[in-house]
Amino acid sequence: LYIEDATGGVLVTGDLPPVLLGDLVQVEGETGTYHSERRVAAARVVRLSPGTVPQPHAASLEDVGPRTEGRLVVVGGPVDGTSWPSLYVGDEHIRVYAPASTGIPNPHARRHDSAVVVGIVSRWDGKYRLLLRYADDISILRRASIPSEWPGAPAGAGDAVAWMPVQPEMLRSVPLGAQVRFEAQVTAPPGVLGEARAYVGTAQMGIALHLPGGGYPALREGDFVLVRGTLGTYYGERVVRLDDPGSVSFVRPGTPLEPVIVSPEDVGPANEGRLVRLRGTIGSRSWPSLFVGPTRIVVEDSTGIPVLEGGSGDLVDAVGVVSQWLGRYRVLPRWSSDLHIVRVPKAMPDTGGGGRSRLLPCLPGSLAENPGTTQLVVDTLGQVTLPLVIARIPPMA
Repeated sequence: LYIEDATGGVLVTGDLPPVLLGDLVQVEGETGTYHSERRVAAARVVRLSPGTVPQPHAASLEDVGPRTEGRLVVVGGPVDGTSWPSLYVGDEHIRVYAPASTGIPNPHARRHDSAVVVGIVSRWDGKYRLLLRYADDISILRRASIPSEWPGAPAGAGDAVAWMPVQPEMLRSVPLGAQVRFEAQVTAPPGVLGEARAYVGTAQMGIALHLPGGGYPALREGDFVLVRGTLGTYYGERVVRLDDPGSVSFVRPGTPLEPVIVSPEDVGPANEGRLVRLRGTIGSRSWPSLFVGPTRIVVEDSTGIPVLEGGSGDLVDAVGVVSQWLGRYRVLPRWSSDLHIVRVPKAMPDTGGGGRSRLLPCLPGSLAENPGTTQLVVDTLGQVTLPLVIARIPPMA
């Protein structure tokens, strides 16, 4: 018997009552090990109530180890070998094992097929493995001809990969190593952020494409494309690795996606790969980088964005994709229109009207987001000072 809660999972052995998947139980017993795996030797197991079927935790093959021992996980990767009731997945040669008691039939996987596995991380004499429970815990995506409905599929494609169709919003929960196909819109066309890289997304997500050596088809921002590739990472960032230029196919033109407005603190895992808009005060500058709070804005050479004037204390309005590099997140503008710096004058204009008013430098867009909360301060000609907008905050008491 295996049980788990939000903190982890554990093996339970002993004289066990009949229970169903998802039941809530209370266990009393003595902790120890069984063939090196942590376990509870139960003196008493009480079924408290029925519950919901537990969902597996998305993991990578590298996660199969001490941190996930006893947990129900879902992983994916290429089949590296098979000797049923075992098969081996990924470069890590993770063993997937079907105990005889499960009655799971041999799926007849072949080397280089793609496997998606739901199983419990178990340990036997120091070696970690995944224990299958039911026949539908393992899915094998066979190497077969490219589906005929795929645009641009070459005649006689031969022994190619069968791709798993997924919704783009699921790409961050599908296990690494899975071979997927999906439709999305271009947010950063190939070449803008490097020859090997492009970004695609929807209103809810974004992800990088990686094609070693480049050679993408000609694409524009907003174009709808069909993508097929293998989920992986590149310097820590989740990407879809492409085999060749034909892995991306143009579907139709589209209206470019609007960037989602974020704060500096939002530039992180939840928005990785997504097109965002960030506004704030520059804390420091070391071109081609600007720092806004904890966030770094990086101008890549390939964008052709010229060096802009401005520095600490000035305001920045940046649109770009959220990228990761070895655990550090940054915003990558794509072209000159994505990046604006507003210079804040050393001496702020007098607001008039007496009182101890405070002047707050802000970008025009921030006023539109908070209508009715501020006044514009105008110069002597009665025009709003551009590009700087100054808002009057009510006098302090």
